[in-house]
Amino acid sequence: MKTRLSKQPQAYRKIVYIITTIIVVSLGYVGVAYAIKSWPFQQPNTTSIESTSPNQNTSKDDLPVSQNGDGKTTDQVPVDPALTATITTLEQKDGIITFMASISSTQTDGTCSVTFSNPNDKPVTRTASAIAENNSSVCGPIQIPETEFAYLGTWTATFRYFVGEKQVSTAKDITIQ
Repeated sequence: MKTRLSKQPQAYRKIVYIITTIIVVSLGYVGVAYAIKSWPFQQPNTTSIESTSPNQNTSKDDLPVSQNGDGKTTDQVPVDPALTATITTLEQKDGIITFMASISSTQTDGTCSVTFSNPNDKPVTRTASAIAENNSSVCGPIQIPETEFAYLGTWTATFRYFVGEKQVSTAKDITIQ
């Protein structure tokens, strides 16, 4: 006696095919959605910096240690009321952030320091020596690659000029987008 294997009906095969296709497509969509959500996409290279507040004197404890090599913290270095500091250039172009500042002092033996801070990332700090120019001192240009700024958004640029046993500072809030 021969046993004959019955073939599954054509309708049953179509249902299995449709259900399998729906499952595969659904898993694909879920996988793509998860990849998009967790992938660290970078913004296009159209970063701009906008000033959100005018130049202003800041507190002395923004930078933990003075830049004049004496080991004092910034709150231990007195502010020189006769000096004024102004951030003259703060721009982003071709992936570089350029910073310049001027100080109302012709003493060029001072040290310039700019620190960009954001609560979500470590500070980005650069130092330079001052240069005499037109009855004042100029710091910069200081150039920083934008890749050092891991977060887009508001950063505070704090500029300090240390000369002798005194300092002067100013800050601007900027938005890196």
